[in-house]
Amino acid sequence: MQANAYALWDFDGLAVELDFPFWLHEIVTDEALDFTWYAGPGALFAFWNSGHIGRFGGTARFAGIVKAALGLALQFHGAPMDLVFQFSPGVQVHEAGAGVWLGALIATRYYF
Repeated sequence: MQANAYALWDFDGLAVELDFPFWLHEIVTDEALDFTWYAGPGALFAFWNSGHIGRFGGTARFAGIVKAALGLALQFHGAPMDLVFQFSPGVQVHEAGAGVWLGALIATRYYF
């Protein structure tokens, strides 16, 4: 399981993301690192303030997203970390209805 939490839109919101990646076969294996790929289901929950007066006033908003996590990873053998390139298509649901969600990220992950 992979979990992320981060600030949104000028720090007026918060997002919490959960992915359940299934590691598929390695594309390239070397002494120093492995280049592999993964796929799996995920969800993202976002909360933010849509006020026109900065952080004060306005309306609280919420969105829930069901998505697929599709990624490539460079896994380093000598360190408990990897470098990830991920694309996440999905469906977003919020108070105005539903729509297509397209997310992407480049990240480093530390394993403990």
